[in-house]
Amino acid sequence: MESIGYPDLKEHHDTHNKIISSMNTFTKNLAKMKIVDIEKELAHLVEIWFIHHIIYVDKKIVQWQLTNDIPEFNFRWKNSYKVENSIIDAQHQELFKIASEAFKKVPAQEKMKKIKETLNKLFEYFKKHFEDEETYMKEIKYDKLENHIKLHKDIIENLNKFINKAPKMQIEDIEDELRDFIEGSLVVHILEEDKKILSWNKYLIDLKEAKELREL
Repeated sequence: MESIGYPDLKEHHDTHNKIISSMNTFTKNLAKMKIVDIEKELAHLVEIWFIHHIIYVDKKIVQWQLTNDIPEFNFRWKNSYKVENSIIDAQHQELFKIASEAFKKVPAQEKMKKIKETLNKLFEYFKKHFEDEETYMKEIKYDKLENHIKLHKDIIENLNKFINKAPKMQIEDIEDELRDFIEGSLVVHILEEDKKILSWNKYLIDLKEAKELREL
């Protein structure tokens, strides 16, 4: 709902929370309830929350989609992804931009061609980015360099496998797998691995400042 700009997202989110709260209360009381009461309560929950929610509340999303132009899906860059190196940060942003191209609206008969072009472009840019990032890590004598290089090789290998099998896949499956790939190989990689480079660089700066203070 967030990705398509659904206007009633907050209200829908609140309804989801109410469902979860009701289920939590129900499960907490199970031990004290008789089987017949459990069956009645469960039937009530299914009727009120699930059936009613799907038929009346979730259907509103579809109705809204039919009468509104849905924005294209795109991977969003966030400032929290920054590693405070202008070149690496710019390349990370470019990777997000390239990945989003696979989801741009094009005629159905051109969709597969667009996806293939995007995957190949993504593959080449990942290789360039990794080369530049590894050069930077060598310059600052990053202590986890070898492990980081191995992670890069794994990402390239997985992307290559994905590209090779993509022509045999349905477009929807390709899009789902691409989302998962970007989430794991770009977003998670930045937050869990590239951020360690930032920490290492800050450590070197602190070390240098401490040395200068001692000299003073």
